[in-house]
Amino acid sequence: MKIGIVTDSTCGLEKDILKKLKVRVVSLYIQKGGEYYKATEIDKKTYYEELENAKILPMTSQPSPQDFYEVFRELSTEYDALIVPVISAKLSGTFDSASIAASMLDINIRIVDSKLTNYALGFLVMNLKSMIDQGKSLDELVKYAEEFHKNIRLYLSVGSLNYQYKGGRIGKAKTLMGNILNVKPVIAVENGELVPVGSVRGNKRLLAELIKRATTPMAGKEIKRIAILHVNREDDAKYLEEILAERFKGAEIFITEPEPVVVTHLGPSAIALITEWREKERY
Repeated sequence: MKIGIVTDSTCGLEKDILKKLKVRVVSLYIQKGGEYYKATEIDKKTYYEELENAKILPMTSQPSPQDFYEVFRELSTEYDALIVPVISAKLSGTFDSASIAASMLDINIRIVDSKLTNYALGFLVMNLKSMIDQGKSLDELVKYAEEFHKNIRLYLSVGSLNYQYKGGRIGKAKTLMGNILNVKPVIAVENGELVPVGSVRGNKRLLAELIKRATTPMAGKEIKRIAILHVNREDDAKYLEEILAERFKGAEIFITEPEPVVVTHLGPSAIALITEWREKERY
């Protein structure tokens, strides 16, 4: 059975990686000025600048069922089945759009709520491609994809609470006090949801907290990959890379900038640390 992979644009993987993996991406949308734009067609740097100066935040939108349908129909002539891991259903309606599209075609399409987003979803896509190359069955792929989030630690923070206020996620008083006191929130993605897990004062303490939480050992496991995501925080990203490369010499480290949909909800000064874990090798 020939199995293909489709995912959504929040996976964060660069175009060259996606091309190498032969993975198709369905884009989410950014709505600004009354117009909808595919996130994959927006220049990240330009968008960061627009977001920083925006008085009214852009909106984000899931792909339509038609967006998925067109990709599924095209790939149905090339593959016997498709596996489609997408952004957490608790963060986006993308899962629903993909499921509707899958029901419209006579091909075995399995939609998986990854309970993840960005490079954590990207790591899952990488691993699924490797498993396909190893000859794993569709059922094995689906089971693995459904459980993969348990091998991920994802923590993030934002430089300013103003964007959470503009987006209606926190109140004005909390925003004002947080900015005055230089309080940095620490947020986790747990079981597909964004969960506040603490806060610290000052940037150095924040970076130390991200490292501590993302690298707290998992029983019987070791770190396989690390992703450092940043928005206009290159120095912080390099600092994290130096620390983590020294501590986890066997881990593959990626440094990247999030795509526009994710950045819309975080603001133009965010930092995230993702660790992927695997079973320890036995000698």
